[in-house]
Amino acid sequence: GAAAAFGAAVGVAAGWAVDLHVGQVTRSHSDLDVMVLQRDVTRIAARLPALYAEHAESGERIDWDGQRPLVPGPESLALDGDFGGGVKKAQLLVGLAENDEWVFHRGNGSVRRTFEALTRRSPGGTPYLAPDIVLLFKSRRLRDKDTEDFHALNPLLTEAERSWLRANLQQWRP
Repeated sequence: GAAAAFGAAVGVAAGWAVDLHVGQVTRSHSDLDVMVLQRDVTRIAARLPALYAEHAESGERIDWDGQRPLVPGPESLALDGDFGGGVKKAQLLVGLAENDEWVFHRGNGSVRRTFEALTRRSPGGTPYLAPDIVLLFKSRRLRDKDTEDFHALNPLLTEAERSWLRANLQQWRP
């Protein structure tokens, strides 16, 4: 899958993760978001010299020497190209990790998940972020597309995913 091309990717994130979970394209996408771990960024950058650093929300380029650890959340990596379906950009979102756990970059580090429980696999084998994790990330801004993604995923959430999401949203966003 596309995530494998980047090497060391955790999984497809954001809107495409919604589509992989739902099993069909639910809306148009301007980019492909893939989560990578902060500890893998310099290795990925060495393999993909066309990568550049940018502000994750504004898309403004950031000076980056290919070595400095990027800040999870506000900083990301990007790669321009043809990724199919009209998608011309891949954004590599930076995730924190401690040992074998992903750690949410917001709050005090108490929101975590084992890597095994962080991702799912599509029928074709593409790893993607679990739906409750996708919605946790999307809860910050609640743009129209984030609300659409919530409505696409909500009926498919298990009771455990719904409870986890509710508890973790209340923890850092009462």
